[in-house]
Amino acid sequence: MAKKKTSRTVTRDQIAEWVSQFNDEALLADGMEGAFMGVCDIAGQPTIAVYDRQKCIEILAKDMEADECEDQYSLAEEFFDFNVVGAWMGENTPRFVTLYSPEEGEG
Repeated sequence: MAKKKTSRTVTRDQIAEWVSQFNDEALLADGMEGAFMGVCDIAGQPTIAVYDRQKCIEILAKDMEADECEDQYSLAEEFFDFNVVGAWMGENTPRFVTLYSPEEGEG
């Protein structure tokens, strides 16, 4: 019988310690521990931290206050695109992956 996977919370310190094995100058996204996926290697570039874009936006949306014109997710997405993705801090800046979903990919 296969073991059932259990979800556990990973702390920023645990992520930082693990990522530092690959690149001790890699930057992490503050407050996005729940969206951390791993690291990415690109030829000629430092290894960097990688996050799930959708999960990052969901984390932000939990704390957003929406008015009657916009919903929390839309506000979080706008904030994320401008303040997180748009915050280039050099070659060690984390990357944010949009996962493919067959339902969304069909046109």
